[in-house]
Amino acid sequence: MSEEELKRRLAEALAHERAQQAHSRRIERLASLGTMAAGLAHEIRNPLNSASLQLTVVQRRLERDPPDAAGAAQAAALVAGELARLSQLTKEFLDFARPQPLLLERADLALVAQALASALEPDARAAGVTLEVIDGERVEAMVDRDKIGQAIHNLVRNAIEATGRGGRVQLHACRAAEHARLEVLDDGPGLPFADAPIFEPFFTTKGNGTGLGLSVVDRIVSDHGGKVEVDRRDGRTIFAVLLPGA
Repeated sequence: MSEEELKRRLAEALAHERAQQAHSRRIERLASLGTMAAGLAHEIRNPLNSASLQLTVVQRRLERDPPDAAGAAQAAALVAGELARLSQLTKEFLDFARPQPLLLERADLALVAQALASALEPDARAAGVTLEVIDGERVEAMVDRDKIGQAIHNLVRNAIEATGRGGRVQLHACRAAEHARLEVLDDGPGLPFADAPIFEPFFTTKGNGTGLGLSVVDRIVSDHGGKVEVDRRDGRTIFAVLLPGA
């Protein structure tokens, strides 16, 4: 076989392999989209069905003689709650499925933690949870402040809900080798089982959860070239966001 013939066959083999890989990636994307579409349809159907039922209740109570205004108002409030849940689901799905370009700037993760703790302290207090920042060193990373803030916000809210009244949630910024590390620690019960697919879209252990909060966290951190680690240590659950240090 001539050298030219060998080169031609090698080129054909490489082209075939690339085509097969591209085809496999398309199949994986379609399968993933199918799973997400089914999950989204299920999550949308529930609040829509509930809202439709409550609107029927509103109509019947207003048609009474005399009209039951108080009962109609109560049912209408339930409709508003279901629509708010649907709006939150749509927002989180778009955050997950349509990531935006990052606007990177140097930021001190310790200050990011302080700002988030201040913003979420009223929610924590209302839930009977102590929210505090552990003093640490200055830890800089190149981040999109809004998006990293959204990711940590999701983690802190999850921790507050998981801990429950009388619990404690802490934030801690520190260095870990070449990474900047921001931890969210809580003394709640932990994950339902060791290999729970918590970062998979629509997986949730909460009755009113969308199952997208941690998926959005994972997407944002991955877009920054980082990763999220989960650990259970000394009776506490630790979500650690690791980012390339600045």
